[in-house]
Amino acid sequence: MTVNPVMHARIKHVEIDYHFVREKVARGQLLTQFVKSQYYLADIHTKALSKQVFTGFKSKRGLSEPPLTSLRQISFCLGKKEKKEQNRSLKTHDYHDELLILFISCIVLVLAFSAISPEAEARAFFVFGDSLVDNGNNNYLVTSARADSPLYGIDYPTHRATGRFSNGLNMPDIISEQLGMEPTLPYLAPELTGKRLLVGANFASAGVGILNDKGIQFFNIIRIGKQLECFEQYQRRVSGLIGAEQTKQLVNNALVLITLVGNDFVNNYYLVLFSSRSRQFALPDYARYLISDYRKTEIKLHDLGARRVLVTGTGPIGCVPAELAQRSQTGECSAEL
Repeated sequence: MTVNPVMHARIKHVEIDYHFVREKVARGQLLTQFVKSQYYLADIHTKALSKQVFTGFKSKRGLSEPPLTSLRQISFCLGKKEKKEQNRSLKTHDYHDELLILFISCIVLVLAFSAISPEAEARAFFVFGDSLVDNGNNNYLVTSARADSPLYGIDYPTHRATGRFSNGLNMPDIISEQLGMEPTLPYLAPELTGKRLLVGANFASAGVGILNDKGIQFFNIIRIGKQLECFEQYQRRVSGLIGAEQTKQLVNNALVLITLVGNDFVNNYYLVLFSSRSRQFALPDYARYLISDYRKTEIKLHDLGARRVLVTGTGPIGCVPAELAQRSQTGECSAEL
């Protein structure tokens, strides 16, 4: 369609932004390439494939059969701790792009926690970060980025969507399960009151990164700075229940998981053509810049009382479907990423 200027009934519904792309192609400012369906590995996430095609794509992605616990995964969810009515989100984030990153991170954490005794002393659990660990905050927002429709949650005990961008459980759920702890609730959940607060809370919000970059895909989310503000608010609420001193001990002894960085690379650096960050930084410099900002977040968490903090990194970003579609001719992962 980008090279055929003929207008006909089949494209009368196409939005004007697609015609904008066609104009760019006509001017030589944008190059589009046809990708044969046999090489379009993203279909493994978006289409019902035959067993033969599915197995072939899985092999090209370098995936093997994972253990049962690692199949209970999540991808995406958004949120923002605000009481006033919010504008509808125009977010266009492709949630499937982080499934592989979650898969890798989940396996690493499950293996790490398998060595910890489930009979260990009960402690609170706090979660910060992006869609890989968000468990439903966006369901309480006016946003189009909601994991509240089929087939999300199909393998969850209730077989219903829960706000986790997953077929079932997500990474924090599996950690809680491994340690014999009660799962944490989204911080925006109305049920998070009374004694349930003592279990901990999940402040994560899909779409966030270390940086506070803005874009159409970042509307109506709890940015990392706001997540930390919500953590402060949480502590004030708990202090009203058990007192300031016991609240301090609860937070000091708690387990804290923070998962960030993926969106800083995928959304702010690579997926946006000629993004400001890619023009501002070479990749190694950008990584150092992110680490510097990440350090500030960790210091703030420490200032708020966190002492046992798990920090996850990025997975193989060069293998996510969006990057394969843009950079790969034969289905191989991007070596640069």
